Amino acid sequence: MVRNVLDVMFSNNQYAELTSMVIMPNHLHCLICIMADGGMGLPQMMRYLKSRTTVEYIHGVKEKGWPRFDGQLWQNRYYDHIVRNQKSYDKINEYIYLNPERWNKDKLNMKCDADADDINMIIKNCENGQIQEYVPTSK
Repeated sequence: MVRNVLDVMFSNNQYAELTSMVIMPNHLHCLICIMADGGMGLPQMMRYLKSRTTVEYIHGVKEKGWPRFDGQLWQNRYYDHIVRNQKSYDKINEYIYLNPERWNKDKLNMKCDADADDINMIIKNCENGQIQEYVPTSK
């Protein structure tokens, strides 16, 4: 369902491209290339994704017997990061690609090992001495 919503969103947005993505049990990672002004910006994309998937999930609960959820389906915030160089892009892309097989070491997995991966540290180590943080962003 999430993949379908993303496919629709990017097929209708000629100014942005989804270059890498993985859907995990309780989150998703994606690399989005915003190529020019004029289309949906990242905040609008996140609102669309969260809104459309919530509506579709509610439909699935009512019509398909999917498990109910209490409260919100998505957290209010998301984390974004501007990729500043090829080394950083490659490392983040690799992290996304390998995330499913490293689920037991993902800090977003409530049952993860104590030495969980931290994407923030991976990014910090790739920015040529510049400390770049993930920026928590509102809806």
